[in-house]
Amino acid sequence: MSRSFCRIPVFIPQLGCRFACSYCNQAAITGITQAPPPEHIDRIVERHLSTLGADRQAEIAFFGGTFTALPVELQELYLQRAARYLQTDARITAIRFSTRPDGIDAAMLPVYKSYGVQTIELGAQSLHDDILEAVRRGHRRADVETASARILDAGLRLGLQMMIGLPGDSLSRSLETARRFIELGATETRIYPTLVMEKTLLAEQYRAGAYRPLTLEEAVDWCAELIPLFEAAGVRILRVGLHPSEDLVAGAGLVAGPFHPAFRALAESAIWGHIWRRADFGQQPAARPRLKLWVAPNQVNVANGHHGENKRYLETRFRKVSIYADPTLAGRQYRSALCS
Repeated sequence: MSRSFCRIPVFIPQLGCRFACSYCNQAAITGITQAPPPEHIDRIVERHLSTLGADRQAEIAFFGGTFTALPVELQELYLQRAARYLQTDARITAIRFSTRPDGIDAAMLPVYKSYGVQTIELGAQSLHDDILEAVRRGHRRADVETASARILDAGLRLGLQMMIGLPGDSLSRSLETARRFIELGATETRIYPTLVMEKTLLAEQYRAGAYRPLTLEEAVDWCAELIPLFEAAGVRILRVGLHPSEDLVAGAGLVAGPFHPAFRALAESAIWGHIWRRADFGQQPAARPRLKLWVAPNQVNVANGHHGENKRYLETRFRKVSIYADPTLAGRQYRSALCS
C-alpha cells in the first residue's frame, strides 16, 4: 500500500529577492511577514509532524524567497536543520526549495544534494521575454532553459512554476509556455493566475487602466486547457491557484483578479464540462432517456460541476442524470448507460 504524502512548508518571504516584480507582495499572498530564523525550523517541522500520521511521508519545502540567493552560510544553516529530520524521522523523505532561474549555481547543486534536496522549483512565470520584461522579472527565457538543464544534469527533479494572465499574456502564449516546460523536462508544475495585490506596481497599473486581470471565468477556462496538457505529458500539477491564506480569503491586500478559495476545483469542473459537451452517449430513443454516469470516486464532485452546473447542462439533454462513483475507474475515465 502506498503511503500518502505531504509537504511541510517553510516560508521565507522576500529573502534573497533582488528584484521587485510588478505583481509581488509576499506578505499579502502568504499572510507571513517575516522569515523564520534557522533555529525556528524545528518548531515548524515539529508542529506539522505532530499532526502527521505514522502512515504518511513528507518533505520539507522552503518557499517564498529566492533560496539560492541567500548567503551560502544561511542556506546551509536552513538545510542542516531540515536535513536532521532525514536521519531522525522516517516520515521525512526529502527537501525541496524554490528559487529564481538566474539563481542556479552549478557548483552548489552537489552541495544541495548532500543535504537531501531532491527537487528544485524555478519561478519561471512565463517563457516570453516581453512578458518577463513587462513585470520586471529580471531574468529571461534563456535563464530558465539554462537552469533547467543544470538541475537535471545534477540528477535533481525539476519543477517549473508559471503565472497566467500577466501583462501581454494570452491563452495561446500560456500554452506555449506550458509546452516548453514539458520539453525542458519538468516533472512538476504550479499554475498561478495573476492577482493584483496592494502595494505593487501592478496595482498602480490596474488603477490607471493599463492592466486588466483575467476574470475568474477566463482564468478557469485557461487552466481547463493547461491542466490536461500537463497531465498528458506526465507532469504532476502540484497547485492550481494561490493557497487560500486567511488574509486572501478575507480580501486583505487583494485589489483585483481571479481569486477563489477552491480555484482548482473550478478548473477541474470546467474540464468535465468540456468532456460532457463532447461526449457521445449513444443512440437516444425518441423520448428523453435517463443518463447514468460512473466516474472515479475522487471525481464525483467535479464531474457534477461547481454548484452542479455540469449536471444541470446534461439535464437539458436527458430526463434525469445521476453520477456515481466507480472505484475501478481512474483519472477522467467514465462509463455511461441510458435508461428509459
